[in-house]
Amino acid sequence: MSDQRVIVVIGATSLQGSGVVSALLEDSTAQWVIRGVTSDTSSPWAEKFLTKYEAAKDRVSLVSGDIFSAESMRAALLGAYGLFLNTNQTPQGKYFAELEELRQEVDHGKIIIDAAKHCGVKHFVYSSLPDMVKATGGRFTDIYHMDLKYEIEQYARSQLDYVTAVIPGYFYTNHRWPQYCRLQADGVVRFCAPIPGSQKMQWTDPVYDVGVFTARIFGLGVEKTAGKVYPALSPMVSFDDLAATFSRLTGRKAVHAPLTTAQWADLTCTMLGPGFRDDVKHMMDWIAMAPTDKICYGSMDPEEDTSAQELGVTASTFEDWIKRTGWTGPTEVYEGPI
Repeated sequence: MSDQRVIVVIGATSLQGSGVVSALLEDSTAQWVIRGVTSDTSSPWAEKFLTKYEAAKDRVSLVSGDIFSAESMRAALLGAYGLFLNTNQTPQGKYFAELEELRQEVDHGKIIIDAAKHCGVKHFVYSSLPDMVKATGGRFTDIYHMDLKYEIEQYARSQLDYVTAVIPGYFYTNHRWPQYCRLQADGVVRFCAPIPGSQKMQWTDPVYDVGVFTARIFGLGVEKTAGKVYPALSPMVSFDDLAATFSRLTGRKAVHAPLTTAQWADLTCTMLGPGFRDDVKHMMDWIAMAPTDKICYGSMDPEEDTSAQELGVTASTFEDWIKRTGWTGPTEVYEGPI
């Protein structure tokens, strides 16, 4: 098969990357050859990846790549038709003590984009996020983990001819973290993100949804999708509705009892590092007040989302995700910090 049909997936063992690999393999409209890239091909995640795709090894490979090395990225992208990329502030095992460290995401994003340009990649699909300074009307200028992705997307558009962006919402998988969902001593499952119970927001299955959106984008090709932004977002749903849906599907009692944004940020920073404190706190401060007549973190009018019409796919509901994954909530009483 011609190398012009190779799709490179950087971070192939991650949630989004693995979903893209699976969806590309299942795409009946094209026979893609997939070259996964990971930092360590001997890691447990890599071993799991290779085992999962053993039966498809004629179409799937996994190579090592250093995202901070132009030479390594050029080698990974040599002969590729397409590239899927989700940049990350927190590589495996990295803990950010300082805010300035977050900008390394832009550094490695530019290295990869420059390598894609050098190698003549024909179609770049990027998992992006909106310009939150603009979306919030200038209220919040430090939601860096979102704004940096937007900065990388704009750099890509300045360097490459064919760029398509996918924008995921909040990950349903976040409910496995205690700042989103925990089991109380009384047996009640508590959804606890710092959002009013009636406030609505949008979600994404980072594996399935990002995968099917990306596969569809590559399948339709640059002529139909280049330059576009496709929100891979669920319908608007409140936390009260999430708790009610969870109870209906699992039979477990659930409530939404929010933490304060300060409590939520402190708990999140135990996982990601103190460099994220104001960033993630202000993200939730904004979502708590964002206008619900807009979508995509308050950045778009609903009619701007053409993904259903153009791609023919829609993002998962919470019910879809629970049924797909079999998630039944936390199983151990949470005894950590508030």
